[in-house]
Order: sequence, then structure tokens, then C-alpha cells
Amino acid sequence: MAGTGNYLFAGTSSGIFRSADNAASWSGANAGIDSPFVSSLFVNGSDLFVGFNKGVLRSADNAATWTDVSEGLPAASIDCLAISGAYLVAGSTSGVWRRKLAEISSGIALPGTSARETGFGPHPDNQLRPGSGIDFTTARPGPADLGVYDTRGNRKGTLLHSHLATGAHNATLEGAGMATGAYTLVLHAGGTVRTRRFIFRK
Repeated sequence: MAGTGNYLFAGTSSGIFRSADNAASWSGANAGIDSPFVSSLFVNGSDLFVGFNKGVLRSADNAATWTDVSEGLPAASIDCLAISGAYLVAGSTSGVWRRKLAEISSGIALPGTSARETGFGPHPDNQLRPGSGIDFTTARPGPADLGVYDTRGNRKGTLLHSHLATGAHNATLEGAGMATGAYTLVLHAGGTVRTRRFIFRK
């Protein structure tokens, strides 16, 4: 368990959960994380780091979005996280890995990326309807996946699953089988996870 700002975070075998009321209630905060088995949590200032069975993720916005910071880390479960000087240190069954915090927290482009940011384009409000277009950009070429999840973290549809070039893209939300309510768009691209919450109305 870890805390930052007004939030508490708990890592479980079912994902990350967040509380804003001193643990009186909890909500899932792991939309877009492929494998939700969380084995370690660590807070450094406004950064929340999560170790799970595929590497390390970082959030700077209280788990609203996640960035994969596992560059150079062998695929292994991360059992512990710590700060040592200018480094984030991760311990796993395969050994110990470290990475400079400046590379993770400053927004400096990592090797193999460009200055363009992966993320969603502007939208006038958070309400979407069948046929709504979703604008987004990718920072580098490679596989990309854009899905929609309900409040329980269940995937309700796939808007795009393809290899994309660097640049601007658009996908359409068909909404088949979706009831009116709250959902989250989750974009995986270039080692980055971006999310956007929205209200779906028919």
C-alpha cells in the first residue's frame, strides 16, 4: 500500500485500487494494464511507481494514466522498488535493475522515441456517442491498441489493433453492446499507456 496527495493506493493480484476517502471505499485504477498482478508500490514525490509481473509503470497523475518505464528490464515480476540516490531501483527474481530518475520523471524522450507525445487529442466534452471519432497521436511507429473498458476494468470493445506510423490517427467508437454509462478509453502505443474517461450516451 502507498499514499500520495489525497489518495491511498493498494496493489493486489486483481490490479491497482485507489481510495480518496481514507479507505472507506475503493475503485479500480488499472485500466489499460495488460497484466494486473501488482507486487510492489513506491511513491517518490508526485510519482507513483508500480511493480508488476511485466515490469514497472509510473503515474504522475494519481493513476489516471500510466507510462511503462521498464526500458532495459528483463521480463520478470518486480517484487520491490526503492530510490537510491538519483536512481529508481527494482528488485526481481532475475536480479536488480536501476534507472536514472531524470530519465523517467523529467519528460526527456527515451532512446527510440521522438519528441512527439503519445496521447489523445482534445475533445470538447467527455460525452461520446455511437460513431464518435477519437483523435490520438503516437510518438513512434509500432503496434498500437485502443480499447474501451467499463468501470470494473472489463474490456467492452476494440477500436483499433494495428501497426501504426508516427503521427496523428483517428478511430471510431461504434458502441455495439455498450449501455449508457461511464467508460475509459485505453491506448497502448510505443511502450506508453494513456487513458481517457468518458460518458457513453446512445
